[in-house]
Amino acid sequence: MAGRLRAPVAWLTLDASDHEPARFLAYLVAALQTVVPEFGAGLLAALLAPQAPTPAAAVTDLINALATLAQPVVLVLDDYHLVNAAPVDAALGLLLAHQPPQLHLVIATREDPSLPWPACAPVIS
Repeated sequence: MAGRLRAPVAWLTLDASDHEPARFLAYLVAALQTVVPEFGAGLLAALLAPQAPTPAAAVTDLINALATLAQPVVLVLDDYHLVNAAPVDAALGLLLAHQPPQLHLVIATREDPSLPWPACAPVIS
């Protein structure tokens, strides 16, 4: 499916060690940089700093950066079920609640995550 999309596709494969919001968001920004190299450089540096911003502040910065993209991008979060962390669910839920139209988010998971599903459109195939 991802190969048939007309937007660039960024892929992030997750694992159980991605349960900390700053780490998760840093990996998310790094994944987006694979298709938009200049994306979120300042945000990534802030997330990797010893005093990372709060998850809410980081997600707000992420949303603002996504809103400036000139073209749509698809972000695939693969194996999301392995994360199993309420703080990451909360950060992703905030992104979903304010998702800019430039971002098309695909969450691949084997379990229903604790996300605000009314804001999502689950696809089961």
